[in-house]
Amino acid sequence: MNKREMKVSVIIPVYNRQAFIRQCVGSVVEQTWRDLEIILVDDGSGDESLAICRQMEAEDDRIRVVSQDSRGVSSARNRGLSMARGEYVFFLDSDDTVCPLLLETFVRQAGEWGAGVLFCSYTRRDPKEDGAGWEDIQNGRTIREPWIESTKKESEEWFHKKHHRELSGIGGKMIDRRLIGDLQFDREISGGEDTVFMYNLIRRGVRLACLDRQWYYYREHEGSLSHLNRIEKSRQSFKAYEFIRDEEYRRGSRWAGEWEYRFVWDILTRYLLMCEQKDRDGSRDLRERMLKEMRHPLYRAFSAGRKAVFGGLFFGCSHIPPVRWLWMRKRREPDRKICGKA
Repeated sequence: MNKREMKVSVIIPVYNRQAFIRQCVGSVVEQTWRDLEIILVDDGSGDESLAICRQMEAEDDRIRVVSQDSRGVSSARNRGLSMARGEYVFFLDSDDTVCPLLLETFVRQAGEWGAGVLFCSYTRRDPKEDGAGWEDIQNGRTIREPWIESTKKESEEWFHKKHHRELSGIGGKMIDRRLIGDLQFDREISGGEDTVFMYNLIRRGVRLACLDRQWYYYREHEGSLSHLNRIEKSRQSFKAYEFIRDEEYRRGSRWAGEWEYRFVWDILTRYLLMCEQKDRDGSRDLRERMLKEMRHPLYRAFSAGRKAVFGGLFFGCSHIPPVRWLWMRKRREPDRKICGKA
């Protein structure tokens, strides 16, 4: 496909992001690749997000705004997909921003290599707020563009292991619309729905291309939630872990154990945090979930040492220095959990 003929549909679901949505959309409007349509799907925001989106729509004829009753981020993304007219779609969360060269770089690489999914690394720093600017940009162009490409056979390994961090979310992915076909985001999963989408897409057999540049700025929110919301968020996110783990287990795949390992770590991390916060309902709920998981064949197949660490954390031994250190180290790992943003 000639890159000059390639339109990119940028899909941005919006929900109560009045503080960030203009900066987010601004980073798309400023893209050096101009053949864009920017689809903003407001999912029943209760703040001024929709009004701001309407203002931006009036300022740039590439922006299209649609609103719906609050149905969740999966429904909003699916709505955006149904509206998309571009050969490629690009997903962006409404509080994140991207480097102005990102889409042009993706389009050029897609035209040369024919990759079905293109992505880059992400960073938690704000290139505008810290004054550092986007790295490796000089006179409006990159100094160098280090790309890595997978074969279709390698793509599943990239998803499960090599690039799990980047591929566990949908933000910053440019995808050939033809490969998506009738695939949609699962509305029954809230937290991890994007990981399940990527899992189902990559299993169809697609070539991936990774740009080794931190050109996607990912904003994290500390936001305090009630204990009931934390419990429900945990339950929802676990559906994604279980879905992928069980599918790989059914296939007899070696990756099933990897997902069981991540699943147990996530349960334990949430459990220990709730214990620290003296959230009795939340910790009780997660304790029951952990006891259930310990009966799973994949958990039983873990090494004795791994089970000793998990058991020590779970049964109250997190105060023992080596175990406590291990837990704290795991919490600091820059690995995006499939439960999504806080």
